Amino acid sequence: MNSPLSLLAARRMRRMRNWIFVPSIMFVLSSALEKPAGAQTFTMDARMVGMGGANRSNVAASLSEDSKSYRSIGLPLGLLQLYRHRKEFDPSDRANFNPLRLVEDLSNPMHFTFGRESESQGDKIVKDLVNGNLSRNLLDYKGYTPKSPLSAHGLYAPTFGKTIRLGKVGNFSHGVYLGAGPYLTAGTNVSYDQALLNAWSGASSAIPADSSLLIHDNSSAQAALQVLGGYQARIQAPKILKSDNPSSRDGIYVAVNYRYFHGFHYDADVIDARFDTDSAGLIALGIPATSPVIIDRVSSNSGKGRAIDLGTTVVTGRWEFEFGADGLGNQITWSDLTHEQIVLSELFGGLSFDKTTLASPSAHAIVKLPVQFSAGTVYHAQKWTVQGHYARRLNGPEYHAGAEYRLGPLAFRGGGRYSNDIFNPTGGVGMNLTSHFGVDAAVFSNSANAQQDRRLSAALSLRFQ
Repeated sequence: MNSPLSLLAARRMRRMRNWIFVPSIMFVLSSALEKPAGAQTFTMDARMVGMGGANRSNVAASLSEDSKSYRSIGLPLGLLQLYRHRKEFDPSDRANFNPLRLVEDLSNPMHFTFGRESESQGDKIVKDLVNGNLSRNLLDYKGYTPKSPLSAHGLYAPTFGKTIRLGKVGNFSHGVYLGAGPYLTAGTNVSYDQALLNAWSGASSAIPADSSLLIHDNSSAQAALQVLGGYQARIQAPKILKSDNPSSRDGIYVAVNYRYFHGFHYDADVIDARFDTDSAGLIALGIPATSPVIIDRVSSNSGKGRAIDLGTTVVTGRWEFEFGADGLGNQITWSDLTHEQIVLSELFGGLSFDKTTLASPSAHAIVKLPVQFSAGTVYHAQKWTVQGHYARRLNGPEYHAGAEYRLGPLAFRGGGRYSNDIFNPTGGVGMNLTSHFGVDAAVFSNSANAQQDRRLSAALSLRFQ
């Protein structure tokens, strides 16, 4: 499996003979993570983060944003942590290698997270496994309680481009959008043996004796370049939608994008890991009848695909309404498949895999992602703004809500986000330093770590009127 770790660190890690199989095991052990994209973690505008973190990814919403009263430049404070952790991302550095830390960093890469430097039991078991120091007594890792079963999927697909205006005719203006950017997806479905989870969580006092404790994972990842061509239009609001408090932004905005994908890498892995215990409940020594780790991998370096995004936003006076559907017909067809089986023969003495090349199971693989829907509304008053947003992303539904109250040069914000059965509150403050420049700061809780511990993150951005 190419987790976000292997997608972003692949070049450096290829120097190792068997490096690519390490992230597979590590991601199985780091499974309890929030999704890496489509959440507040990639919203760089601290004002929006403080008001609930809604990521307005509707392709038409971006048109109405073009005419809003300010521009925001987010400060990527989280990159400082990524830089400090760079040694922990290199599997050749056995003393510092910590892929759990990398997955956590990439789940919230742009914002600073407090408490990220502390080592958890999940970090300990990963380091011990990589260095061949895994304790035979699995109770030594008590306190590591990943969610099981878990289904987690992520999509990161920013675009960079330009709109070519085609002109205006009466109440109608339109243009063509051209852009490009990376397209990265990753997903995993993991289940842990309940007896193992019971021992780690404290629900039971011992590791079962003479047992096989199993971990099963199905994972896949894609890396591609996307090239976009789109059409955008703005229609002035008809009489039925005209407000008593009109603004220059009033109108109906519509947009459609066609995305072409040129795939560079695809992995689909079935991973089975097992801990065989002896009569004392310790990991049995010697070579077991079945290898402790077996990875069945199908991969490709050649793919082509497409997707269509639709969106509309209506702005009338103090109100904004939006709706979007992203990824209509989304699919990438991967060809020239390779099939390998990777086996770890024993758990001690460091990770050493044996690889066998097998016949390809088919001529090609078609990977599809579900359509993502979003809808939201914003209301602006003289001194306050309130907003709500709903989205159905790859990991299911998520809800955002928040408000802002303006008092002289200050603005106070609060809100929250509910997704994956977890509520994360947000808050923030903004200050206008001049009539054309201000600073926004926000804090929010998140559980983007292997333990699903709540941690506090901070966002900071500059605002230009």
